[in-house]
Amino acid sequence: MEKIPEEKFKIKLCFPELTAAQANKNAQLLEQEIYKESSQDISIETIKENPSTQDGGATLVIVIGISATNLLARGIKRFLEKSGDRVTIKTPEGDQIEAIGTAATQIDIEKVIKEIKRKK
Repeated sequence: MEKIPEEKFKIKLCFPELTAAQANKNAQLLEQEIYKESSQDISIETIKENPSTQDGGATLVIVIGISATNLLARGIKRFLEKSGDRVTIKTPEGDQIEAIGTAATQIDIEKVIKEIKRKK
């Protein structure tokens, strides 16, 4: 039986309230937490949104299939539990969700991502 290719979608994870250096560090830590879950089902690219800074980039562009959202959600949740910081989730359509501090670990990120996908 032929496997049907899963539709992929793109989101951005960023840290707008932090300095470039802090955001860069958090992007690296968040990427590590996500890849602890799976490196096969999720594609992550680090980009610079501000070309005038000298950092390596502090925004993660993630391409993911809907079936892997639980992996992404667990990675984000673990990052928030460890850091206590906030993560902003952005879609190409301009939707934005803020996951903030310790309380953000209670957010059902998988459900949020699926809802973003449903709105497309």
